Amino acid sequence: MSVATSPYVWFDASITPHNAMSATGRALVATSLALLGLAISVLLISMRAWPAALFTGAEMLALVLALQWSSRRLASQEERIVLSEDCLTIESWLHGRRLRHARIEPAWIKIERVSCEAFGCQAVYVRLHGGYHEIGSALSPSERESLADALESAISRRKCGLTHSGKAQVASDRSNSHQVSAP
Repeated sequence: MSVATSPYVWFDASITPHNAMSATGRALVATSLALLGLAISVLLISMRAWPAALFTGAEMLALVLALQWSSRRLASQEERIVLSEDCLTIESWLHGRRLRHARIEPAWIKIERVSCEAFGCQAVYVRLHGGYHEIGSALSPSERESLADALESAISRRKCGLTHSGKAQVASDRSNSHQVSAP
């Protein structure tokens, strides 16, 4: 999962969804669901409703499988955003396969946020000419806001030629190299 970059990278973010439940937690939830299903099934069988007991077991098995599937999907998801001298690269990965790859000229992009007062930043888009790319969908509203702020700051520093330290980046022409002063 590598992104080709130029010598100077202005912004580099790797976003992976937070998986709140550990393997031990998933095992405890699965065991709890199995025991609950078993208790309900025993109760239904004692009431001579054995077909309902089969459905109860199937429901609990489906819940455990859905929990495992969701956990594995979260663990294998990644989004990478890199702003270099040449381009802004956005890549999304799932199960080791690249789902999306976009290389965008940074001069044409604009960062847009979709926010509401009650819930904060709901989405962040990189807009260009007639299209857009959503970024940071796996983040919380406050983290999306931070991502948008950091990316906007990196884009403006790139436009001005400033480095991370606030000093001007060294500019070179064919005859000689000289230092560009910071405003």
